[in-house]
Amino acid sequence: MSSETKPFRIAVSDDVLDDLKSRLRRTRWPEAELVDDWSQGVPLKWIEEVCRYWANDYDWRRREALLNRFPQFTTAIDGLKIHFLHVRSPHPGAMPLIITTAGRARWSSSTRSLNRWSIRPRTVATLPTRFT
Repeated sequence: MSSETKPFRIAVSDDVLDDLKSRLRRTRWPEAELVDDWSQGVPLKWIEEVCRYWANDYDWRRREALLNRFPQFTTAIDGLKIHFLHVRSPHPGAMPLIITTAGRARWSSSTRSLNRWSIRPRTVATLPTRFT
């Protein structure tokens, strides 16, 4: 695997999105749990609503455009492919900030905060410990 840094852009095909929506709509659901809490796993009503949202209401193209507004790249470090954003501060001499995530699922949370994190020189930034 090459350690060359390459530009990256999120581009999910319509076929992939159509397939996902189709699979979500065709889900075969089990019987409902016997309790009113999460002790037997994810409540059926909750997961059905999540799947309905993803199949019918989630606007992937909007999210894709929001994520693609930042310059993105990939590289390899120790043989592992790394996907990262490179966003420069508008403030001269600003402290560099590296945001790492445990997976792609967290990029959307991290990017929501990028515009708020304009770290000026000689200031201390208090960053959230949990993204929501």
